[in-house]
Amino acid sequence: MTFSYAEGSKDLYPAGAQGGRAWLYSGAYSSFAIPFPTQGEHYVYVNAGEWISMATSYQGLNSSTASKIELYDPYGNAVSLTFSNTNTGKIPGRASELAGPHFPTQSAAGNQYDGVYHHATISGIYKVLLKTNLSSSTSYTGNIGNFGANENWTQPSNTNLIVAWDISVCNSSETNWIPGRVYAYNFVMEIPMPTQNPYKGGLYNKFKILTNDGFVYNVNMNGQNGIGFSFMVNSRGFYQPQAPTQPIYKSINITGQNAQWIANRYHDPRLPDDQFTVTHKIFYNLPDGNIPATAIGGHIPGQSTWLLAQQPASVSNLSFAGAETTPNQMASNKGGYIRFNSSNGGNYSIKISPATGTQAYTPRILYGVAAVGSNEVYFDGKDGNGNELPEGVSNITIEFNLGEVHFPFFDMELNPNGIIIERYNQTFSSIESDTVFWDDSDIPLVNTFGGPNVNPAVNLNGISSNINGHKWGYDNWPTYNWSGQGDNMGMDTWAYLKSPTNTMIQIVVKKADLKVNVTADKSSCVQAGDEITYTIHVKNDGPSDVDGAAFLFELSNNLNNANSAGFNSAGCGTEAQPLSFNTGANSYSSSLNLPAGCEVTYTIKVNIATNATSNVNTVASILRPNDVNDPDATNPALLDVNSNPYQPDNIQEECTNNIPQSSNGCNNIANNSISILLHPVFSQIADICAGDNFNLPTTSDNGIQGVWSPAANNTQTTTYIFSPNAATCADTIMMTVVVYQKPVFNVSFTAPSDCQSSDGTIILSGLIPDETYHVSLSNFDSVVTTNQNGEIIINNISNGIYSDFEVSLNGCTGGNSISLDIKTPDFPVLNMSSNVTICENHTAAISVSYPGNGTITWNHGLGNSSSQNVAPNSTTIYTVIYKDGYCMVTDSVIVFVKPLPNVSAGNDISVCEGDLVVLSGTGSSAVYSWDNNIINGTPFNIYSTTTYTVTGISADGCKNTDQVTVSIDEVPVISFVASDTQGCAPQLIMFDNTTIGGIGYTWSFGDGATSHLSEPNHVYKEAGCYDITLTATNSTGCSSSQVFENYICIHTSPNADFAASDYTLNDISNTINFTNLSENATSYQWDFGDSTTSALVDPQHIYHNLDLNQSYYTVQLIASNEYGCADTAIAVLKTKQEIIFFVPNCFTPDGDGFNNIFKPVFVEGLDLHDYSMEIYDRWGELIFETYNVEIGWDGVYKVTGKIVQDGIYVWKIKVKIKDLGNRIVKTGHITVLR
Repeated sequence: MTFSYAEGSKDLYPAGAQGGRAWLYSGAYSSFAIPFPTQGEHYVYVNAGEWISMATSYQGLNSSTASKIELYDPYGNAVSLTFSNTNTGKIPGRASELAGPHFPTQSAAGNQYDGVYHHATISGIYKVLLKTNLSSSTSYTGNIGNFGANENWTQPSNTNLIVAWDISVCNSSETNWIPGRVYAYNFVMEIPMPTQNPYKGGLYNKFKILTNDGFVYNVNMNGQNGIGFSFMVNSRGFYQPQAPTQPIYKSINITGQNAQWIANRYHDPRLPDDQFTVTHKIFYNLPDGNIPATAIGGHIPGQSTWLLAQQPASVSNLSFAGAETTPNQMASNKGGYIRFNSSNGGNYSIKISPATGTQAYTPRILYGVAAVGSNEVYFDGKDGNGNELPEGVSNITIEFNLGEVHFPFFDMELNPNGIIIERYNQTFSSIESDTVFWDDSDIPLVNTFGGPNVNPAVNLNGISSNINGHKWGYDNWPTYNWSGQGDNMGMDTWAYLKSPTNTMIQIVVKKADLKVNVTADKSSCVQAGDEITYTIHVKNDGPSDVDGAAFLFELSNNLNNANSAGFNSAGCGTEAQPLSFNTGANSYSSSLNLPAGCEVTYTIKVNIATNATSNVNTVASILRPNDVNDPDATNPALLDVNSNPYQPDNIQEECTNNIPQSSNGCNNIANNSISILLHPVFSQIADICAGDNFNLPTTSDNGIQGVWSPAANNTQTTTYIFSPNAATCADTIMMTVVVYQKPVFNVSFTAPSDCQSSDGTIILSGLIPDETYHVSLSNFDSVVTTNQNGEIIINNISNGIYSDFEVSLNGCTGGNSISLDIKTPDFPVLNMSSNVTICENHTAAISVSYPGNGTITWNHGLGNSSSQNVAPNSTTIYTVIYKDGYCMVTDSVIVFVKPLPNVSAGNDISVCEGDLVVLSGTGSSAVYSWDNNIINGTPFNIYSTTTYTVTGISADGCKNTDQVTVSIDEVPVISFVASDTQGCAPQLIMFDNTTIGGIGYTWSFGDGATSHLSEPNHVYKEAGCYDITLTATNSTGCSSSQVFENYICIHTSPNADFAASDYTLNDISNTINFTNLSENATSYQWDFGDSTTSALVDPQHIYHNLDLNQSYYTVQLIASNEYGCADTAIAVLKTKQEIIFFVPNCFTPDGDGFNNIFKPVFVEGLDLHDYSMEIYDRWGELIFETYNVEIGWDGVYKVTGKIVQDGIYVWKIKVKIKDLGNRIVKTGHITVLR
């Protein structure tokens, strides 16, 4: 008989399969549950001459021959497929799915179907797309049927889900189908919700996972249900956002996220592998052992893709260099770089731990993803607790995770039995490990009705997946909620094998506190040309020895090398480079080897320059070598300004940038400064006049500070002495400041004889006789010599006012403030009116009276009238000139003009009718008053458009006015009607808004709830009477509000409840007593689920026609009250059958036709569609399994195909109880006798 085979849904749902059926998604819709959608994308390896057969349940629907299957060769070229009729490439039903396709050029036998075939002419990997009418749609259409895994099914056309599919490879002679050739990178699937009645169960699909390093895993989904979910496998799992090199080894919460959010944290399986991530291949069967290690095609057409490789990861050239490039050495606060080569990349762990005999600390483990080839990992120098590594030797070891697989199920609600992940040995003949790991510490817990949470939440030590494969949630709907802990989550389960060998190197951590001190044989006030001997102590306080520490002794420019220097090693230190003098830099330098605790000394003599005028300074420093941590002199920078590895070459940078800064300063630098005797230099202070101020500077021109004595005196010439400050090394100096006295004099006069004469005189007296002075006063400026009486006489003086008398001698000027009003005896007098103050735009009266027959003239063109009325715009001086013969007199009056105040009533405004309005005058006024009895700044209500006037009065009494108009807008008129004004809680009330003039509304329903809808609906949940408040706003923003008291009254609803004397029915016990527990009810109506009813309060009911094939009866109670309010309570009474089955304890598979098959016999009480039987040998190896109660064990070992040896074997039977929905597990022994 020819063997028929198909790779696809038949492998997921073989004959006798248990649980429900998931459908394959083909579309472009994406979400957090489907982050990487495909069009049913598969890959198949084919040799030239072999055949590919393809088929789906969707192909040929609606009598169409349009292709829903696409094929691309290894170079990406579309392959033309021939669809002869509507049956080509179509799987018509369950029987055909199990039978598979017929051979390409042969006829179909039995239920075999016609595939669509391609005879390969190119060896390599072909891509297959399984499409629907909606495959290009970005909408999700989940129209599927509720089918068990082993049940008949139908395929609808208005969906992008496929119920059955097949891709198979036939050998060139058409004698066999070749399993293990077809794989996918990503499955997007849909299974009916557990709320379907009846619930068919979860998924028991089995896959084989092939890794890039040649490992194969057996995966059993074992009852999972994710409704709509994604399934894929890669080498890394989730990683930090957009940081592929940082895997997190955790499940993640994807609630409310989108596909892009996930793509930033997980490698897209539709994309090629990169240097950090490998997407493993999901096979339906064990990979064919004859497929090559690599082949053309796959993700990138025309390029090579890995297949069945045998290349365990290896590490070579492990090395370490400190951050400052020293091999195998680092500073504890700077770390360094671990470098290695990897043969094929993968996830690694690097362990840093103390070497034997060194100080203990918590080891540090670095996790990461290695690239193929060279890798570099930065280590920050911290241990596992975040502390710096101690000084001494540490080990560095590296291990790789081989065959690492991550299964990040997206939105997988239920995993009640736990996924089973088993790794085959290298020959794929047996299972060598079923250990899995997870970390759900970031996944929220769910309540009891969501099923049990993952336990433990974190499993990093590994658990057998056959015992606990990362379980969460229940699957026994309707007893519990179907939404388990995996709902809206990315649940990652992973497995791996540690590399059998590791590589180790040792590094040295160095820390040394280097310090320097400098002293001199002279301390202060040295003379230019002196010799100074400096002693410099350099010490290493450890704990590490150092080699090549840079010593530097810098001299200021006024010190000269005396060519005398000595070194004292103290028997411990040595000079790696001898001390030398750099003439250009004026400094000594050397390089020192200093064991921990060693202190060496330098003695250096120098000469002070003969022209030295400033302090002599020296700086001694000791600089750490590369990759040594000096606790107060280590710059934490890893790179310099040119992005090269940082090198310590400047002690100031090391001290300034050290973290943390030492409170005692940086002991790697020692400064010494000695002062030189200096001579103060001052600029001479110029001669001054008595009373003038002058300053004696406290700092000399050459920077020396001190004090003068006596204190500055500006009344007489004085000699002063400057004394430098006590701490200053400098001489004293003297300076004389000359003070000249200012002339002092008296003023007198003689008046002229009459108005027309100028024979008056002015006499200045009290001056030095016969001395020449410079004299100035009104209309006079000249150099004059005093007479023998010390007087200066000025002649030719006429009537007038004379002032501003000044007399100068030696640049010093003396003055006399007297003002002389010189008049002849007959000089006339005017009487002017007083100064007057007016407001702007007002008039003032001014006048003058005068003697004799003279004439007057006013300025500003006022004419010659003695009285005037004037209205100036600003303060003005009015002057009158009087003339009478030779005499002329002037006088003035001032009219002060005060400005009118600035007054503003504000801009015109519009308000709502009845609103409060506040009018406030602004400007420069002190007081504001309004008409219409309005008080400034006080609110008032307004009901009509009005213009208001404000008067402002300034502090000077001046007034001004302004106006503002307030316009009125009308408000809405409130009204509404409710659908009901009474009801039972909870009661829906609908409101019909009849308000006039409103466009915006706010409702308050009296129970704390509000709405902004025009005509809202509201549910009252509690009994009581409620006020309704409606506020309406019109287009101008004006609003009105009205309260309708006790408008809605809600009555209390009954609370229906009851208890039954028993919730299980059988042939013996079919009488139930019901206890009514209802509240607030006055009448009752019972329905017992068997077409009988009752109106009693506490009825008894006998189920006379009990049907045990009906799994349950639903009992309903409706409780009502006098207001017509009602409530309903429901309970389920289950029917129960006895569990009866028989298992034999011995059989003889010898082919004689008697007792050749081991098979249990079931009588009743069990759901035989949810069944499995497994047979194990005495070593625990699974040798047979079935999911069909009609198929027994014929004694054949499934791997070898041969009958097992005589002996005792273990059977395990799992089956579901009909009436309870629980799955039971039974075990026992069977003896094989041939």
